Amino acid sequence: ATSKGIVMLRPLGNAVIIKKLEADKTTDGGLFIPATAAEGAVLRATVVAVGRGRVTDHGHLIEPEVRVGDVVLLAQGRWVEITHDGEKLLAANAGDIIAVETA
Repeated sequence: ATSKGIVMLRPLGNAVIIKKLEADKTTDGGLFIPATAAEGAVLRATVVAVGRGRVTDHGHLIEPEVRVGDVVLLAQGRWVEITHDGEKLLAANAGDIIAVETA
């Protein structure tokens, strides 16, 4: 907790906290397809917190390849849903992230 009473999340180890980006789409014909209809698809999310990384058997720290603010792709089902301050977030292992979107 901070002095202002705001509770922050600090992921441990190789964990990341991400916020799902809604993937609702409308087809060219005007048909609305909700994000929940895309079972088995890849999840697109924004990284909101990153752990320090993983420690090797030899004690070396390997930092995650993602940073706060990155938009990432994650295979469906590779996360745990959490609620923090009324906001739905996801916790995942940095190693389960498939890709980072780049400009």
